[in-house]
Amino acid sequence: MLLSTSGIENRRAELQTTRNLHRKFDLLIELAWHVAHPDPDEAERLFRQARALFGASNSQWPRYRFDALHGILQHRQEAAAEARPLLERSLKIAAQNDDFACQAYILRELGYIAISRSDFTSALRHCEMLAALFRNDDRFPLPALLLEATIYSLQCNYAAALRCNHRIIEWATAQGKEQMCSAAWLNCSNIYRKLFDYDYCRRCINKALPLFRRGGNMMGQVAALENLADIEYQEENYQASLALLEEALDIALRHRLVSRCAGLYIQMGATLCRMERYEDAWSALEKAESYRDNGLRAQFVILIENKADILIQRGAYADAAELLERGMVQAVASGISKVVGQIHAALAQVYTYLGNTKAELHHLKCSIELFDKEIGPEVQQEIGRISTAFEQRQRDAERRLLQMKNVRLQDKLQRKNEELTNLALDLARKRQGFLRLREDLQRQYGQQHARDSDLYDSLLQRINGQISNDDEWSRFEKQFSAVNSDFIVQLSSRCPLLSPTEIKVCTLLHIQLRSKEIADALYMSVATVNTHRQRIRKKLGLRSGENLNLYMGRL
Repeated sequence: MLLSTSGIENRRAELQTTRNLHRKFDLLIELAWHVAHPDPDEAERLFRQARALFGASNSQWPRYRFDALHGILQHRQEAAAEARPLLERSLKIAAQNDDFACQAYILRELGYIAISRSDFTSALRHCEMLAALFRNDDRFPLPALLLEATIYSLQCNYAAALRCNHRIIEWATAQGKEQMCSAAWLNCSNIYRKLFDYDYCRRCINKALPLFRRGGNMMGQVAALENLADIEYQEENYQASLALLEEALDIALRHRLVSRCAGLYIQMGATLCRMERYEDAWSALEKAESYRDNGLRAQFVILIENKADILIQRGAYADAAELLERGMVQAVASGISKVVGQIHAALAQVYTYLGNTKAELHHLKCSIELFDKEIGPEVQQEIGRISTAFEQRQRDAERRLLQMKNVRLQDKLQRKNEELTNLALDLARKRQGFLRLREDLQRQYGQQHARDSDLYDSLLQRINGQISNDDEWSRFEKQFSAVNSDFIVQLSSRCPLLSPTEIKVCTLLHIQLRSKEIADALYMSVATVNTHRQRIRKKLGLRSGENLNLYMGRL
């Protein structure tokens, strides 16, 4: 369980007063675990004290746990090459001893070591091992999700990273773990910041910051305020950015969070440069440089470039070049090739102002070569990943579009078939009506035939003409062919012996009319329709169990 700032202070106070060597050793180890990330130098100092007490304290701590902590501290001090074999050796022994907690810590650290080498395949393998470890122990895989979110974020798979963090938020909220919840919200804010979605970034920070304050988490408060300051800086609200940085710096200084002070001073220097307060900016950067031994290495290039920018603004180009050349020597000695490339680019710009074309071209060439060597493969890999993702999304979009088109066509076909059915039923009803009218006419006026022969014959002829009129059927047949253009062709190819009347019956069966409705539409009896159905089945060669309506519907 992570300790709050007040919990760490309480452990420090107890460390000063306790005389029990065993308890003193445990306190030193616990403090080393908790301060390893914010302040690796203090963690190393505590670790050395614990190592000196290891034999005298009779501690129950196994040696492999001690080695695991040493490996983790080495990694936090950017000595991953030495840390990795030590951690892998400790992991094997921890697995043999079924030490769940130690395995979890080591797997997580090995995952982060793989990330630092951009070896995401190994990082994901360690992440899967960590998740399996938690599944076997029936626990929520929190460290695995944290590691997985980091990997996805570095691979620019931001949607997956956000999903991992939201799972953590749901679990932490349900468990009442506010500090873990706030850390996940802060991670979400970092992702939205990378996506330049500053509104969502602010929302996430506004959810995280009150939780950090309520839990007394000073490191979290500083990180949240630093993120807010960066948003204001990007939106060119430099005064608001400076105020937030001053608040964060005040917390960091009061609570001795020395690893954050350097970054805050550098960010303040950059902000003050934008405000054209160059003297104040220089002062802030000088203070940042005083923290060089406390985590400044990663931000070293920003410090050098900002100081060089101030000298350039003052017109002191030679001083800027000298500063950058000194920075180059330190960067080469540290082996930070990306930083070396950035300093080469900055030197090329300075020598442009100095009119030294030869030096400008030399540094520009070196910058490009280092970019191609260090960053080029990463860029190509990222371009490949984005292209693959884009092609996949394009295929998905095309598939969804095709599905939508098919659905629309099916709906259109269904509507047309409903219209055909209604047209056929109207035809049947009309003919049925004329049949009844003829029957009524014959019944009422048949006896007066002799007297009104001409009128009676004329009416009867007109009614018979309407009953046998093929115009209505022709209109139906034309509309049917427009909707089901292949039906008659397929039917004729399967059975060329069908008569015109049988084809009409098949057409009405295709739109699922019943025998009575077919009889009315074609002016025949139901018995005649059933006879036609039997002949059609025989000509098509259908077995006794096969449904003629379904067969026609499938054509």
